[in-house]
Amino acid sequence: MNEHGFSDVLNLNREVFNAKEVPKCGLTELDRLSFVIHQIDSQCFLVPVGSYKRTPLGEVHVNEAFRGLSLAASADLSNYMHFRVCHQADKIAARERKDDICVEDFLDNAAKVKHHGGWTVARDTTCTTGILRSRLWPGFMAFHRANTHVYGNFYMGNGIKNVDLAFMI
Repeated sequence: MNEHGFSDVLNLNREVFNAKEVPKCGLTELDRLSFVIHQIDSQCFLVPVGSYKRTPLGEVHVNEAFRGLSLAASADLSNYMHFRVCHQADKIAARERKDDICVEDFLDNAAKVKHHGGWTVARDTTCTTGILRSRLWPGFMAFHRANTHVYGNFYMGNGIKNVDLAFMI
């Protein structure tokens, strides 16, 4: 994703998922699966604050200077960003003013999303890794090993969104 540019991938996703017409052959299981994967990525894919940077040309790149979050910060949801096009008004306004260049938190903050309480934050048994589990998409996890540049996301679930989350919290 980094070699091709963040905006190229986002434009491709817009073309695929903004289609207004259903194909004549109907929707296939592959279409449904593709949509579910897109939804999981856009609602759950998290990266630590500071791990990516926006260049003056508007491109998003991995921040080579990122050395990781502290142990306490790695278990705090406010230190993670959604890796997607911004939806939060303050982030959109900063992008339009070009105030988000060389700023660590230029993407949507995970603690301020619509589904408040949608994440469970914990540490692993060795207390070196922050683990975030999604309640909205059960089976999705994000992790970050404290004081290192090691972080990631994975999904191992059944593809069914927890639509009852508002009643569970």
